[in-house]
Amino acid sequence: MRANVYDVASHIKSGLVLDVGGGLCPFPLADITFDLKGGDVTGDVCITPWPFATDTFEFVVCTQTLEDLRDPIVVCKEMQRVGRAGYIEVPSWKLELSQGHDKMTFASYNLSHGIGYPHHRWIVLKEEDGLVFTFKFPYPYLLPKLFILPEVLVEEVLFLGFFWENKFSVRELFLTTPQEVEEWYQSLGILQI
Repeated sequence: MRANVYDVASHIKSGLVLDVGGGLCPFPLADITFDLKGGDVTGDVCITPWPFATDTFEFVVCTQTLEDLRDPIVVCKEMQRVGRAGYIEVPSWKLELSQGHDKMTFASYNLSHGIGYPHHRWIVLKEEDGLVFTFKFPYPYLLPKLFILPEVLVEEVLFLGFFWENKFSVRELFLTTPQEVEEWYQSLGILQI
């Protein structure tokens, strides 16, 4: 977990805590970890319903997981069903579109450099009352001008942290044409068309 553990812990009042996807590195205050491998409860988090009753948990933690999943929308909805509040953390869009952060993965594919994390499926943005997931199209790998140099990144912008209580909105932004994708990247302020 990249966030300050004490900050997250300060939001936990009492009751059971669920860690979704933290099997390899569980949140220290989690009572139960639910993950495909290594959790107290093992299973595919994208398959519903989860093996927990509604409002079982006072707090749900999900860090560095949603960007990897095939259906983060379903997972967010299940977190809201089984929990009363929680914390989500994902890589920021700036990190996903910057060079040089995942050298080990790129080296395993015999590539000298890359942009973001190639195994991540989603770029996540925060909107007023929730999260927006946009499929991570291969354009960053195809357009050499479409990336952020790592020296412009500071720790505060590497990750997106999101606290929620009761409910939050979650949706996918569908981009279907190359023009829509380029316009979306342009709206982030990193592509000059």
